[in-house]
Amino acid sequence: LKNYFLSRNITLISNGVINFDNKDFYQESISGSIINDNELVIDNILDKNIEMFDSDELKEKYGVTLVGFSYDAFSNCDFLDEVRFGKGVKELYAWLFEDCNSLYTLDLSESEIKILPKHVCENCTSLAIIKLSNCVKEIDIDSFKGCKRLEELHIPQGSNITIKNNAFDKSIEMNIELIEGATINKIDNDINIETFEDIIVYFKTRK
Repeated sequence: LKNYFLSRNITLISNGVINFDNKDFYQESISGSIINDNELVIDNILDKNIEMFDSDELKEKYGVTLVGFSYDAFSNCDFLDEVRFGKGVKELYAWLFEDCNSLYTLDLSESEIKILPKHVCENCTSLAIIKLSNCVKEIDIDSFKGCKRLEELHIPQGSNITIKNNAFDKSIEMNIELIEGATINKIDNDINIETFEDIIVYFKTRK
């Protein structure tokens, strides 16, 4: 699988079927477990050469809703370029995407995730675009440590986010798209950010 994760014409390996009776999910690219009949928790990405992950594909093809992960499940997927999490995904874990050096876009705009945890994308050196949903309430310490190519952070209407100390690498100059009606409580320590202009100035001038 080199072009698209869970493409329509995918072929399962021998015995690589969803087994709801034993609560196991094993497919040639991922392994995990089924809870509550149709909710999937991913244990590991078996194919480290995947280039894209879209949780809605899991639901469309297998009828399972992705709801969780083991720690560092996606770490070191060197070719992973884009991730999209849809409804049902409520929680991320530390180091989930650590060292995914090709990851360019992280799209959480349809997810129900509330916290971006510590080190979730640490050393994702190509990460440029992050799209949040208005469910996100907090970006934790060092969430994007080492992500020196970040260019865009999209914060939708209705958001109310706290960005904790050193959530982003200090060397970046990032353009934040703050939709009308969205607010950021604070960035680092006790710095108060009230307007879009304040945010842009802050990210461009801090050392």
